[in-house]
Formats: sequence, structure tokens, C-alpha cells
Amino acid sequence: MKKIIRKIRFFPISWFFIPRGDYCYKRRRSKPCPYWDYIENIPEQESGYCHYLKCGDRDLNNDEDRIFINVKTGEKVKAPDMPIGVGLLWDQVKECGIKPHWEEIKIDLFYKLRKIIKK
Repeated sequence: MKKIIRKIRFFPISWFFIPRGDYCYKRRRSKPCPYWDYIENIPEQESGYCHYLKCGDRDLNNDEDRIFINVKTGEKVKAPDMPIGVGLLWDQVKECGIKPHWEEIKIDLFYKLRKIIKK
């Protein structure tokens, strides 16, 4: 029990409010992440903003440190040099990487295995 309490202390409380999965919402966009927001008066595909990361699509699209690799040529391309924007917050796709979909699958498998072992 002490180990569990220690692990919980390491997580910031804000982590618990972020929904599981690859998107900034739970079940069919009914409950959005409390940190997701959109900025009015700018183009739609640059309007996403994450208060948890303290950055938006425009920041992600202009980030010199974000490097993508072209699968066909192996060429490295920086985010500002991409022909289209790379930030997907406008479409409520997670950029934070907290509680991804594969983690949810891992938890489901754990509980299924636990039920099998108990039988």
C-alpha cells in the first residue's frame, strides 16, 4: 500500500483530469479535456490550444526542434518547412502523450488476465 501512495504522489493532480486515449475528449466528444481550448480569430486548422502544454497549433507548427523523417527518402524535415501544419490540437488530437490508447489496452488486458487467474 505504501508503494502505491508513493507512486500517486509523483503524478501531478492535473494528470488525473486528462482523458484516456489519443484524443482530447471522452466518448464521442461529449466531455472534452479541461485543458483543451480553441483560439478564435485565426484559421481553423491553427486554432487549437492546450493549457496543460501551454502551447497551441501555431507554436507547434513553428517549432524548429520538431523534426519529421520522410519515410520514402529518409530526409529530415523541420516542422516550419512542412507544406502543411503539423499541430493537430485543432482536431482535438492529443499532443501531450499522457494516457495514450495503448496504455488503455494494457489495462484492459491486465484485468482480463486477472479474472482468468482467479478462476
